[in-house]
Amino acid sequence: PNYRFVIVVGSQDGFGPGKWRDVDAEAKTWRLGGGADPLPLTGVDYDPNVLDMVLEGDGQAAMLSAYDVEAQEPAVLTGIEIPEMEQQVYGAKVVSTTATTAILEWSTTREGSANVTCGNLTFPESSTELTHTLQITGLASATSYSCDIVIEGLDPVPLSFNTSIEADTTPPDLLNLAVEVIVGGSLRITWYTSEQATESIEVYGQTFVGDDVALRKNHEMTVVPYPDLPALQTYTLTVTASDASGNTNSSSVDFFIEEEDAASPLPDEAFPPSGPNEESSDITSIGELFGNPVVQIGLLLVILLVVGALFRTRRHDWD
Repeated sequence: PNYRFVIVVGSQDGFGPGKWRDVDAEAKTWRLGGGADPLPLTGVDYDPNVLDMVLEGDGQAAMLSAYDVEAQEPAVLTGIEIPEMEQQVYGAKVVSTTATTAILEWSTTREGSANVTCGNLTFPESSTELTHTLQITGLASATSYSCDIVIEGLDPVPLSFNTSIEADTTPPDLLNLAVEVIVGGSLRITWYTSEQATESIEVYGQTFVGDDVALRKNHEMTVVPYPDLPALQTYTLTVTASDASGNTNSSSVDFFIEEEDAASPLPDEAFPPSGPNEESSDITSIGELFGNPVVQIGLLLVILLVVGALFRTRRHDWD
């Protein structure tokens, strides 16, 4: 690896530099002894102010004392390398079984694909997570199975289970469906199923998938629709749940998005209907004014009076 770990032992001090207690040459009030005093001229510490450290071998004392106050050289703590953790499988278990399916779960210390073999059946698993869940299908009812989780370079991890005698044909009940609109346009959806079930949500033509394997009864998902849901409208959200046997059920709920909760403003928010801009209002008012017949007659009389006055003035000049 291109990094090292420095693991040290010291004393915590809420009022010390970095909440760490100094180690001076002699023990004093709120200071430990066995190190070196700071350089008098600058007050800088050059000893590491630690009591011990984790180091391969027995070179801790030499490394911790490799400082020189007069030469202003601090101790250099190189620490240790911790090798990359090898791939391991742990926590393998059978989550549930039906007449024809089984859900297996295990964890690994590193990402990596796996194959689950059950006799002549092989089921690949390629999750990039450290916790892996796989539903195996096509099993025979009332049968004992011994399966192996196979990861390259490791010994197979065995799991055994029995499938049910009777097939499950009852869909899960879907109860207490609720939608909370979060400011910004996100939706928090909660519901409960009578048995472990998958998670799928549909709203405004958009589909969101949570667990694709039946794992839980109490469900909560937060989704961010895109495109955004416009404000001041009522929407219908539908949740579809499927149990491990493939029985499905769905439930719907309506919800309303207030303007203040929407992800973006309404399209006409810049020019609300109740308040058009002043320039448009002035133009409209002038147009309406000149379209009034009474105003038109008044303007005609004014024009005639002006023309008559000009004519009398010219006639006086001629005389």
